[in-house]
Amino acid sequence: MDIRNEITSKYVKYFYAGYDKLFPLFNWCGEFVCEKGFFISRSNPDFSMAIHTLNGQGTLMLNGNRYSLSKNSVAFLCKNDEYSYFPAGDSWHFKFVHFKGDVVHNILRETIALRSPVFAFLDINGSFDNIIECARIKADEKYAAESIFKLLHACYFGEQEHIGNPVIYKIKEFIKSNLSADLSVLELAKQVGLSRPYFTELFTKETGVSPTSYITEERLKYAKELLFTTDLPISEIATNVGYEDVSSFIRFFKKHMGKTPLDLRKSNPFS
Repeated sequence: MDIRNEITSKYVKYFYAGYDKLFPLFNWCGEFVCEKGFFISRSNPDFSMAIHTLNGQGTLMLNGNRYSLSKNSVAFLCKNDEYSYFPAGDSWHFKFVHFKGDVVHNILRETIALRSPVFAFLDINGSFDNIIECARIKADEKYAAESIFKLLHACYFGEQEHIGNPVIYKIKEFIKSNLSADLSVLELAKQVGLSRPYFTELFTKETGVSPTSYITEERLKYAKELLFTTDLPISEIATNVGYEDVSSFIRFFKKHMGKTPLDLRKSNPFS
C-alpha cells in the first residue's frame, strides 16, 4: 500500500533499472523541496530507503514510533516496514534513494534494531550526489552498487554530529517515544539517575525550555500530526498524548492552540 501527496516546489527524480537481488542496487533516487501538505505513507514496500535532510525538518512515523528528521540527519527505512513521512513545518528539503539487495537489507535490519533508524552527521551530501549522478547518467551497475556501499559505510563509520549532552538527548528521545505515558519530571529524572532539581536545571540549560514545556510542545506537535494525518477519534488522540480524559485534553489543546482539536482538524492542510 502506497499513499502519496507529493506537493513540492522542487521535484527531481531519477529511475535506475537495477536487477541484482543480492547486492544493493537502487531504482529511484532524487531530491525534493516539500511544501505543507506533502505526505508519503507506505506499508510493506519491497525496497529499503535512505532519506537525507538538507534543510528544514521532517517527521517520520515508523512502525508506531515517531522521529524528527533534522538538518544533516539520515534516516534508513527497511523493506516491509510500515511508515509515513511529511514536513514538520512549512518546508522540508531532502534527498532520497530507494534500493534493494538481501545483504544490505539484513545489515540495515540488525543495525536499526541495535541503534536507531536515524543517524546525525556533519556532511554526507556527497554520497547522495554520487548516487543521483549514477542514475542520471545510467552508470555501470557495479559502480552504482558501490555508491550504495559507500553511503552505508559513511553512515555507519562516519563522524556523528554533536547532539549535546547525551543524558538530555536520551531523555528527549524517551519523551517522543512515550507521549502517552505519565511523563512527570520526577520520573524522567529517575530515568537517568538524577535528582529532580538538577535534572530540571540541566535540561533547561541544554534545551532552552523546562522539561514540562518540552513535553507540552511535543504532545501538541504529535496531537496535530494525528489530527491532520489520521481519522482517529479525538478521544483516541487524547490517549495517545497522555490524556485519559478527553475533556481535559480539549481544554489543554485549546489553551495552547486557540482552537479545539475538532476545529483544527477541519482546517486540515492534508485534505
